[in-house]
Amino acid sequence: MNQTPEMTTGSVTTRRSFGQMMAAWCTMGTACLTPVVSGFMMLFHPLRKSNGNGEFQRVTDKASVDAMTPGIPRPFNLEGTVNNAWNSFPNQPVGTIYLVRNEAGELQAFQAQCPHQGCLVDYRRDESVFFCPCHKATFQPSGQRVPGVGPECRDLDKLEVKVQGEDVLVRYQEFRTGALDQVELS
Repeated sequence: MNQTPEMTTGSVTTRRSFGQMMAAWCTMGTACLTPVVSGFMMLFHPLRKSNGNGEFQRVTDKASVDAMTPGIPRPFNLEGTVNNAWNSFPNQPVGTIYLVRNEAGELQAFQAQCPHQGCLVDYRRDESVFFCPCHKATFQPSGQRVPGVGPECRDLDKLEVKVQGEDVLVRYQEFRTGALDQVELS
């Protein structure tokens, strides 16, 4: 079967028209999907909101800290605004920290969660250690892990502290548990 020039030209025209048709469909698809994707991003935006992780929060007043016994950690519960989808819930518990004042009056703050599994640590005053009830790890009042006790994990997570006027503020952060390096959660 010999092809005539008309058939060859028709075949090229068909390929060309197919390419043009595909380009048109791709352009139309992009034009239609852009507002749809943007709409979904706006719809689900509240699910990506931060709960104030990393912001300074008032913990107590300076007079209360000055009255603390040096070297003895004291727990503080933090409250903040919790964002859940489209709702905001003010004055909700967001975490617990320990404040420690040393002999020089300097403050240190620690996350009250064990970095191994996230259990809340307790300060045992009679032993002068933080104790994790989940796996028996102990930490010194400085936050350092006592070697050889419990599984391998990092020291207690330190938090930034500052005194502003008469208020003591802590930059509250949450960190990934089970990791040997401190990885901040957003």
